[in-house]
Amino acid sequence: MMIENLQQNKIEEGNIINPDIIKKLEDYATDRIEKVYSSMDFHNIAHTENVSRRFYTIINFLKENGVSVSERDIQLGKIGTRFHDVFKTIKSVSGSDESMSAKMTLEQMEEENKKTPNTFTPDDEQKINNQIMITIPGFDGKTVVYPSINEKSTPIEIALILADLGGAGMDGALQFKKEGDAVFREENLDIKEYINSGMKKVIKNNEELQKDSENIDSYKTRMFNWSKNQITFAEGRKEAFEKEISGFPKEVQEKLKKDVFNKFEESISYIMAIVKNRENMTFQQLAIDMGYDYSFNKR
Repeated sequence: MMIENLQQNKIEEGNIINPDIIKKLEDYATDRIEKVYSSMDFHNIAHTENVSRRFYTIINFLKENGVSVSERDIQLGKIGTRFHDVFKTIKSVSGSDESMSAKMTLEQMEEENKKTPNTFTPDDEQKINNQIMITIPGFDGKTVVYPSINEKSTPIEIALILADLGGAGMDGALQFKKEGDAVFREENLDIKEYINSGMKKVIKNNEELQKDSENIDSYKTRMFNWSKNQITFAEGRKEAFEKEISGFPKEVQEKLKKDVFNKFEESISYIMAIVKNRENMTFQQLAIDMGYDYSFNKR
């Protein structure tokens, strides 16, 4: 992959957007995510905060190491990052959530233009739309990838996709485990419902006892297989990361690996140990280890 004209055609740094408007838009996204998605285990405000933090680190690192990115583009990137999951459903059709998130972002930008004309240009809107839409995920058999990356992908687009799944490479073992468990809980609501039903369900006979036991065995298998697959997921992300940064100059790629994304091996080793520990856990122990609320008044 190549990013065109990384060292050329710099936009004037003085052409920035009013920071108060940037903050206003970021606050809008934050408020919506907090209100609408507080019950989601992964795609909540914590995820948005983590992605924003990682995005700022990556984009500033790129700029400091000679990659051409204007202050205005960084501002736009901050908006796109904050809004990239402003609309989210569980197990949605690929691209539908991203399309709605982009649509809602552009609507808010247009509202700001009504109040302060020409704050955002059509080019600004296109850049943010592209940035959010590049996060449409795919799966290569090992891990989540971003099929839309190409030779024209911009620094703010690449910084967002790197930040979106940056837990294993940037943050390390504990954050990667935390995020992986949260994704599982969000995508497997039947297990949460089973746990939350607690002792409200009274098992009346042997047939119901057998069914309950079969449910637990099925849940344990699913939970353990997910845990094992997290090893492959992290290994795959390391491989995908190499491709995603391949358009940057070689020296920038090496610095990204050494100084920013240097936690892959730590994360992989830690999850291997977690899998070994989880192998002989009871359902309750496994549920607690994966972050479920398993109080004494529950199963």
